[in-house]
Amino acid sequence: MAALAHHKLTYALPGSPFGDGRDGTLTISADTTQSVTNKSCSGTSGSSTLTLASSGFSNYDVVLIHQSRGTGVGQWQYAKVVSGGGTTTLTLAKPLVYTFTDSGASQAQVFYVPQYGDVTVDSTKTWSAPAWDGNVGGLLVFASRGTVTVTGTISSVGKGFLSAGTGYSGESPLGAGLSNFATPNGPGGGGNDPGTPSGGAGASYDGTGGVGGVNDQSREPTSPSVGTFDQNLAYIGSAGGAGADGLGGKGAGAIIFVANILTVAGSFTSGGGSAPSTYDRPGGGGSGSIIWGLIRTATLGTNLMVSPGGSAGARANSWNSHPTAGTAGRIHLEYLSSYTGTTTPTIDIEQNFT
Repeated sequence: MAALAHHKLTYALPGSPFGDGRDGTLTISADTTQSVTNKSCSGTSGSSTLTLASSGFSNYDVVLIHQSRGTGVGQWQYAKVVSGGGTTTLTLAKPLVYTFTDSGASQAQVFYVPQYGDVTVDSTKTWSAPAWDGNVGGLLVFASRGTVTVTGTISSVGKGFLSAGTGYSGESPLGAGLSNFATPNGPGGGGNDPGTPSGGAGASYDGTGGVGGVNDQSREPTSPSVGTFDQNLAYIGSAGGAGADGLGGKGAGAIIFVANILTVAGSFTSGGGSAPSTYDRPGGGGSGSIIWGLIRTATLGTNLMVSPGGSAGARANSWNSHPTAGTAGRIHLEYLSSYTGTTTPTIDIEQNFT
């Protein structure tokens, strides 16, 4: 199944599938966290109006709108601002494909999409996604009309959903963590029973989080399940369940990009965060997230593009409160001309991007 029309940059910028290069050349020569305009937002399907929590965008900006949590979670699209720049009410060139909601458990956000010429990530240097803060963040977004050369690292490891306090399941696309240890929080990690020797359970990207342990005798934490991948949805990674006295690992942030030519010789990763160790009853690992890209050609190397689940915390004693790891995320690329290489997990790849 080819990418949906609104998942292509040409939906917002006709005739420029890899952007117009307006933001120039980017070289990551020191560890850098991406910093672009990013606001909470809301809007109704069929309307051309997007309402922001605060101003910050300009007319003619290309943006990516994402339902990060709650109703419609994982839905996203590109858009172009035609008026309202500098205000909290933007008018878009085309009507919204989805309804984006920013209220209660539902959190939607909009990112400025930087359009570079070439992008170079130098050896030993890391270009990171901005961390999810409970409201915005957790995605790294960019376009390149030239060559993206990664000899260092592009990373969203641990930049996704957050671990709650002890006795809680992890935050997930469904919402904040819950104190009910017996019920997995959908894609989120299972919680646990506070006050007993119980470990937290790992999170899942698109399946069901594991159920936290009750104590070291009656129930061990279970492992999360892997769901059925839907390439049209992009989730931020879920957090692992907290142990009775140790937090779970944070989820991974998502990476969504377009690039004319991509060469990976270093690391390109959307891995889940590992749970802290040295606790008697540690938490479970966070889930990986998604790397979602449209490219002309790609040289990926051998398992350099990865989305692993985070590891469970190591126990500080011999109790049987075995926490569990998070699941891997997903990697989806569509290419126009050619690609070589392998990924972990195995890439979901199509040659039909136009």
